[in-house]
Amino acid sequence: VACQQVGGRLYLQMDLDIRCFEATHMRWVMNLFVPCLLFYVIGLPLMTLAVLFPRRNDLSNKLTRFRFGVLYTGYTTACYFWEVAIASRKAAVIVVSVFMTTSGAEAQALCCIMIVMVGMVSLLMYKPFERVTDEHNTLFWTEFYGLLVAFLTFWTGLFFYQEVAQGASLQVFFTT
Repeated sequence: VACQQVGGRLYLQMDLDIRCFEATHMRWVMNLFVPCLLFYVIGLPLMTLAVLFPRRNDLSNKLTRFRFGVLYTGYTTACYFWEVAIASRKAAVIVVSVFMTTSGAEAQALCCIMIVMVGMVSLLMYKPFERVTDEHNTLFWTEFYGLLVAFLTFWTGLFFYQEVAQGASLQVFFTT
């Protein structure tokens, strides 16, 4: 669905022989993109909320845990919905990478940095993961370090577009 303008017309970015919003492109959009968007990207998180929200006060029930535990096990009772937050954050990064290609890599990286920072601040504020033991909070720190690595990846990637970072040794440093 990522289209780019060439001359006065829009063409599919991955195959410039295909004009956007004409027969071939619309067939792919309607048969692949729309169903995936509705059922996977939007539908699964909404279905998760629809299943868990009415049971939010009964999550420790044996039958509820057996049926739906995969959706909320590992999260605190107050943050039973956190899997939806993670899925939304990942979908937002993909939306930026697909629909902002014409804005350039720098704008994409800045938007993704903002998404990751919102995720990191939310993680720090809500502390959604159950502690493994009193001494270990493994799930929290794993998610935190994952977000930190994503932030550093986008941030250091921005340096490749700066004139100051065109030296070979600095590029090797940022790549490492």
